[in-house]
Amino acid sequence: MANKRNLKKYINFYMNQLAFDCMVLSRKDEKTTEELLEKIFNLQDEIVGKINKTPKTDVKKYYKELSDYYTVKLQEIADEANK
Repeated sequence: MANKRNLKKYINFYMNQLAFDCMVLSRKDEKTTEELLEKIFNLQDEIVGKINKTPKTDVKKYYKELSDYYTVKLQEIADEANK
């Protein structure tokens, strides 16, 4: 990523896309869909917050760990949505 601003834009875009897909393609009841949306937006806030608090040292390692965490959490949400 070139900078934090672009990274946050990408994260917001993908999280909003996931939320849209969840709402449009959801075959579940409304309560389950709302719970998934809440998880999506809580994760979005958490990740953007972590980007805003980037440490001054070992930035590459920090973003690698953040990327791995983000990927795992997104996969969990996607698996839950597909059940």
